[in-house]
Parts: sequence; structure tokens; C-alpha cells
Amino acid sequence: DNGGNNELYRRWFDNYFEQGGEDFDIIGMSYYPFWHGSLEQLSYNMKDVAERYGKDIIIAEVSMGYTMEDYKEYEKLSDEERKGYATKPSLVETIDYPMTIEGQKDFMADILRRIDDIPDGLGRGFFWWEPAWIPVPGSGWATPASLEYIHDKGPCGNEWANQALFDYDGNALPALEVIRDHKRS
Repeated sequence: DNGGNNELYRRWFDNYFEQGGEDFDIIGMSYYPFWHGSLEQLSYNMKDVAERYGKDIIIAEVSMGYTMEDYKEYEKLSDEERKGYATKPSLVETIDYPMTIEGQKDFMADILRRIDDIPDGLGRGFFWWEPAWIPVPGSGWATPASLEYIHDKGPCGNEWANQALFDYDGNALPALEVIRDHKRS
């Protein structure tokens, strides 16, 4: 979590190793630009943690939206059943790239470059959350039955469709081309 927070990572991993924690191969960081600081903070943290602990680094979850267009008509849920966007308009104002198709594509290229810039080849890659979560009926984070099971009152709609790598109709977005065409430096 909080991939842009170097102090958090140093404190946690220093303590882990001081306590004799088991060895491992990879450190994963979550990075959502609207919650976890700037891209510069992420880059600094990835480089510092890789050098400090000598571990491979992955961005274990990352995304960047491509639109703030509502997708209510795709979900076919009432307003009470809808979860709404994870990216609120006030959060969009704080990020380095616009929430557009081109902004998502540029963000993807920037993320890949920053992973490549981790010293000694320790930048290993990323996992996009959630690349194919498009707004279709029944594709929310929870069903009514699962909400009942976990004693949650909901709502249960899709809050992430504008972060996917496919548009609301299921068409691939240009950010996928960036991944396809990427050559490690």
C-alpha cells in the first residue's frame, strides 16, 4: 500500500529485518496516483527500497482512469445499488495526468519507464487493477448474496470501470498498445 510513502516502507522493512524476518525475493507496492502521492515519490521509493534491501520491485496494483464519463446505463442498477466512482472529481484534480484516453496511455508509458529506471534491473513489472472490470450487469465488487453473507449493506456496483484498459463497450484502449510495444531499456 502507499507506494509513494518512503518513510512507511523504510520503517516497516527495517523493523521486519531487525526482527529476523524470513528472506523473500520481491517487494510489492500499491500505487494509485489519486491516493498514494506523486509519481516522483513513487520513483524515489522504488529506487530507495530496491537499493536498500536488494530486492526486486513490482507495482503490485496500479491504475489510472481514462474518463469521468458516467457508466450508469451500462450497469443497469438503481442509484441505491450503485457504488459510484472510486476516483472522485476532487481527487482527479491532484494527479499528474488528465483522466482521458491519452492521459491513461501517457501514464502507462511513464510507469513503465519508472520501473525500468530502478537500478540493477530490480524493477520487475506491475499488475494493473483491474484491467477488464467493465460496467456490465452483475460485474460489481459484490453480489447481493455476498453482501448479506458478510453483513454489509452495500452498495455493490462497479466503482472501477473508468480505470479499466477497455472502454465501457469492451474495446481495447491505447494504454494496452504501450504495454505491447514496450522494450525494456
